[in-house]
Amino acid sequence: MENNIEDTILSNLNENGFFEKYGDDALLLYALTLRFEELDMESAAEYLTDGSNDKKIDLVYINTDDQLAIVAQSYLSEDSTKKSAKSNKAADLNSGMSWLLSSSESDLPKDLQAASHQLRTGIKENKIEKLEIWYVHNLPESDEVSSELMSVSNTTHSILKSDYADNLNNVAVNTIEVGRNTLSTWYQNIHSKIAVTNTFQIKVAGGFESKGNNANWKAFMTSIPLNFLYEIYEKYHDSLFSANVREYLGSRRLSSNINTGIKNSVEKSPADFLIYNNGITFLTNKYSYDSSKKELTLDGVSIINGAQTTGAIGSMEQAPSTGNVFARVVQIDENNVLDNVIEYNNKQNAMNPADFRSNDQTQKRLRTCLESLEE
Repeated sequence: MENNIEDTILSNLNENGFFEKYGDDALLLYALTLRFEELDMESAAEYLTDGSNDKKIDLVYINTDDQLAIVAQSYLSEDSTKKSAKSNKAADLNSGMSWLLSSSESDLPKDLQAASHQLRTGIKENKIEKLEIWYVHNLPESDEVSSELMSVSNTTHSILKSDYADNLNNVAVNTIEVGRNTLSTWYQNIHSKIAVTNTFQIKVAGGFESKGNNANWKAFMTSIPLNFLYEIYEKYHDSLFSANVREYLGSRRLSSNINTGIKNSVEKSPADFLIYNNGITFLTNKYSYDSSKKELTLDGVSIINGAQTTGAIGSMEQAPSTGNVFARVVQIDENNVLDNVIEYNNKQNAMNPADFRSNDQTQKRLRTCLESLEE
């Protein structure tokens, strides 16, 4: 993380009294709010399980609307000049995941019982399709920690295979070292509508342009090759969705899952994908079109509609060799118009309240706590 960004984050936490209120968990909570803009620090704190007997688990975030669960351990070093975080703290997640997923719930501390019950139930009822395991700290990422997290991933897969065999294909496990570089990327994604600022040239078949009455926006409509989506997602991942309320939600091996359906369409009928899919909306700082070369140039890219399409195609085993998708490229010069475009493009996808606020998730967690006490 660049020093100015790190200083900004730490200053933010200090000035708002978050270190005083949440102690070493402040950075972990801040990381969660960076990843999910609908959460504030107080709402994020509802998911803490940290305590004297926390079984090496500091936080369990469960969002069944997005079919996502996050299990996290954190470490805050007093010496910010260290080259890497303690790898043994990452290794602790091995035992933590075993406690969380396979031990008797009655043996767990009360703060962890409800979270464990909700996570296990979510997996068994196919309400969790993506399980992320985070190690959050304030130091650079390292190979040593990465290796330990790979072990954690293997341990978690083994538990799912033995204890949740019927649901194994429905849960994707991903371990993430949330150190300086990752925090920097998430911070930039939040504070920049367009985090990917590279220039791209795309060969297209043609297209047409529309402009706003006050010249405060213009848009170019065309179709782009599917392999372009594959290439940019493979390189930039979630940074592509810096202006998007939702990130890519993952693919389950169920025919009813829309992202799996997208992959199947590309694999079986790539030539027809253009008419099967609603298309992509790109936000860009500036675009130009060379009609003689049939080449579209984009200065910066953020996908404000089509995150699921992009993620599904980008996470395929290999790039599609053929096929196109409808694309709308938007360049906007006024911030209020920009905010409206982002909001309204996302609202067309039947947004849930939880996409903007955490109230529903908090209520679900409280209900789960009450249910566990009644059992």
